[in-house]
Amino acid sequence: MAVGEEQRGTEDLMTDPARPLHVAHLLGGREGGGITTAIRALVRHLPKDITCSLVTLRPMPAAENIVPDDCLHLIRRAFTGDPRTVTLLERLCDRLEVDILHTHSISSNLYGRLLRRRRRDLSLVTTVHASTRAEVRGASRSPWKGRALAWIDFAMRGLTDHFIAVSDSLRDELIERGTGPDQVTAIPHGLDVGDLAASDAEIAAARKQFDLPPERPLIGIVGRLTWVKNHDLFLRAARRVVDAAPDTLFVIVGDGPLRNQLSQTVASLGLEGHVRFTGWIEHVAPLLQLLDIMVLASHSEGFGYAVIEGMATDCVPVVTRIGEMPRIIDDHRTGRIVPPGDEVAMADALLELIRNPQERTAMASAARRDVLERFSVDREVVGTRACYLDVIRRR
Repeated sequence: MAVGEEQRGTEDLMTDPARPLHVAHLLGGREGGGITTAIRALVRHLPKDITCSLVTLRPMPAAENIVPDDCLHLIRRAFTGDPRTVTLLERLCDRLEVDILHTHSISSNLYGRLLRRRRRDLSLVTTVHASTRAEVRGASRSPWKGRALAWIDFAMRGLTDHFIAVSDSLRDELIERGTGPDQVTAIPHGLDVGDLAASDAEIAAARKQFDLPPERPLIGIVGRLTWVKNHDLFLRAARRVVDAAPDTLFVIVGDGPLRNQLSQTVASLGLEGHVRFTGWIEHVAPLLQLLDIMVLASHSEGFGYAVIEGMATDCVPVVTRIGEMPRIIDDHRTGRIVPPGDEVAMADALLELIRNPQERTAMASAARRDVLERFSVDREVVGTRACYLDVIRRR
């Protein structure tokens, strides 16, 4: 089922018209900023006939702004697969009168599916935000644990009532791995333009805080500091750019387990004066407003939420040809696409944009128009609501 297909009879699918449908979103606690930002946009725009709670399995600063405080719940798990966690989750769902549990990662899938096996009256929806290989690399530092998590996730997939893939490429991957075409819907993330607003004072404060002079070209990468984001490629390309355009500054937005390793890479490449680490930032819009170019260097990417955020704030995207990127970006019109792992091609694309400000401005304008037209949060809401109601109808 694809977004835009006619949904007949959904208005009368509520189990109790006097009570809104209650959806509890479940997060493992290590999900990246793109996932939490996307959930926040969705939750804020769902109609009043659907209420949402958020449950996390570890403390998450990024979760605090997704839902009101009285709708945010923490269940602390002792270890992976802790059966007590499932019992606590079951009690919480009963108390909140949850109709649908909506999981968003391999970690949350595990507990959601264990509960679904106990409770056939609870519907389970899973959004797939990334390929399994990429997600397990981010979920566990142990290769063996990662493989085990991937196997368990695959083996238990039949307990999910419906999958939402954030891109056509992920939908295709799910179907290739055995999920029925009628069990998965492709629904791209939608932008909440309000999240991208920043005042002049906020922009000026960000410029001062991170020492970003207005006369220097600014190139950024946004995302958790993990293997899959391939910051090494970004930094190797940066070294080549600085050799040819020494005024250029590079901004790494985010935090994660590779922070110290990347600092060492910066030092080994002699880029100390050219790279800024911002750490985790709750409100990234002021920094996005400052950037000229947004880079995605990932080995793999389910969707690339940071890229469309950058495009909406007049950043020109330079991305690797992976996942959904060729469908999101029109090469040479709304951004640049380079081969995966090719630092020379990436550096060349960045230098071309730095040296041609008029071309960069025209490309930025085209990118903004395109992304605002194609990635509407309203469209995401319509598709997601239809999935929820269809799951309830089938129960």
